[in-house]
Amino acid sequence: MVRQRPAYKISRLCAPQLARARLGPTAEMKKKKRKKTPLLRGHKKRGTRFVPPLMELAPLDTSISYIRDMLPELIWTGLLDHRFGYVRAARILESVFRITNELMGANTKRNFALVSTFDVLSDREKASLRQQFQQEGILALLQSCMAPLNVLYDNCPLLFLGPPARTFTQEGLVKVMKDCVSRTIDKYETPGVVLHAAPLRFLLITKRLKVSSDVKLSDLNAVVDFPDSEEAKVGAATIRSMAIAVIGRTNLDRSWARRFWNRNSELSPCDLGQRGVSNGDQAGY
Repeated sequence: MVRQRPAYKISRLCAPQLARARLGPTAEMKKKKRKKTPLLRGHKKRGTRFVPPLMELAPLDTSISYIRDMLPELIWTGLLDHRFGYVRAARILESVFRITNELMGANTKRNFALVSTFDVLSDREKASLRQQFQQEGILALLQSCMAPLNVLYDNCPLLFLGPPARTFTQEGLVKVMKDCVSRTIDKYETPGVVLHAAPLRFLLITKRLKVSSDVKLSDLNAVVDFPDSEEAKVGAATIRSMAIAVIGRTNLDRSWARRFWNRNSELSPCDLGQRGVSNGDQAGY
């Protein structure tokens, strides 16, 4: 016969746990919890007010269009992808962003993935950039790759790079631009998605964008490695939404975009119908 433990001993053993279960966390436990997760964490004090992080952001310009506004600003990164492939182009772009950020300092709020941003530099700053690109060993690559923009378009923001070492025919440069625009004009295709990623690369390389460890991000490399996968589709949507959030708050100067498309109409008639552009691309964002 098995002896049973006295009931009063069971109640004495379980009483503290049962009491805590009924009454909930003690005052001491609540105090510790409050210390770990402060109510105003991330807020900034402005006088006597605490401003939440989202209120610190500039208003979003919802009129930004991918084709009309963003594509002309980012097409120079597309030329790098078109010429060198995604991997090598990313390395060159990383060097450009790192050098530019070191020159301008961490306090600047400009995003140098947008080509028109280079227009705000002084002649001295442009000369310094050119010299540092030369020391980095990427100046000749940039001069050759940016030749379609610098030769075909008046007052391109990248003219300070200087002419390429070799000469190109206008027909050849026009063909390069047509091919590049044709590849990137659909924001749902891989080249267009990679184009969207340039402003985010700048923020990540210059450590101006930090992602909390609590945030679960999809594998963004899948956009290039496995473009038809579900993970790539989620990653592409993330890149596009973050790009418009960044560019839509930059107070974008559209003068370069207008010059770009006006010059394109002179160089070659626009024929988007053959490309099969989706309704979403025609409407922009």
